[in-house]
Amino acid sequence: MDVFDVHGVILQLIGKDRRFLEFVRSHYSFFLSNKKDIDIKVDFQGILPFYKQKKTSSTGYKRWGSDVYISSNALLIQNSRKNVYIHFDRIINLQALYYLRPDQTIRQILPGYLSPIYKLYQVIMREIVHFPIFYKLERKGIYLMHASAVERDGRGVVFSGLNGSGKSTLSIYLVLNHGFKYISDNFLLFDNRRIFCFPEVIRVAPADLTRLGIEEKGRIVYGKYQILPPDERISMSVFPEFFFLTCIGERFELSSITEEEFVKKVMGFHNYLKEFHWHSFMGLYRMFDRGEFSFKLYEEKLRSLVKGKKIYELTLPYNETLEHTARRLEDAVFNS
Repeated sequence: MDVFDVHGVILQLIGKDRRFLEFVRSHYSFFLSNKKDIDIKVDFQGILPFYKQKKTSSTGYKRWGSDVYISSNALLIQNSRKNVYIHFDRIINLQALYYLRPDQTIRQILPGYLSPIYKLYQVIMREIVHFPIFYKLERKGIYLMHASAVERDGRGVVFSGLNGSGKSTLSIYLVLNHGFKYISDNFLLFDNRRIFCFPEVIRVAPADLTRLGIEEKGRIVYGKYQILPPDERISMSVFPEFFFLTCIGERFELSSITEEEFVKKVMGFHNYLKEFHWHSFMGLYRMFDRGEFSFKLYEEKLRSLVKGKKIYELTLPYNETLEHTARRLEDAVFNS
């Protein structure tokens, strides 16, 4: 059993799959806790072959879709990939059982650096650990942005962009070579004034190891090495000063943009990627929750966060070194 305290949301994780528990612990080691006042309890019951699917009784439920069953205080998702039960009370009680594809066997996915099991673990962790935590944080006024973030000397820097736009690689390079501290990659937490860490792991494509000067290698998941950032290089929370929308082009370009343009494009990124809890079974949880949420409210919080800050569109050149790009960025913005 592990307990994690993510900015005041306490999650307890239990289960019989020791490898999965270790996988989650490696991503959440920064948040390990011994607190007992639990907000979320997750019981991961394992991964079974396709032919061993189990059915939970849906007596007392109404079926709202082909695989969605809802009662007065519970949600049940049953399909060929998973069986997820969530009971609604003071805390979120979640039980989950997942299944392999018909063409997979347990032997085929045994652990190794390139094992498919880690891809499946990544998906499961996102659905049953990340998403309930994000949901609870949202109720505390802490929201989610698709972005990477670093800080130095109390000055927070946010890079938002689509996958493959260079934001993560640049962020990691600034941490490793320019004295910045790591805040987040992919999932950035924020309220209307501050940004908060969600460090997980550093994800590095094999082709970028040399560019970043990284010798250590971890497991490969979805084609990227997963490397744990040291705790002393992580910043818990900071006031952001700079915001960048990143893309790739032929030459380095930096131009100021408006707060409205930044918000509009970030919302577009979210709609395109569909990577957040809004787009999962946790989105159905809103049917039972009396708390208020709307995308209009979310946009207002995001506008409050960027109001009065320095906001840019940053084009990262694909034909120059990261050091050259980092120095040009520092000279143009951070040292001005």
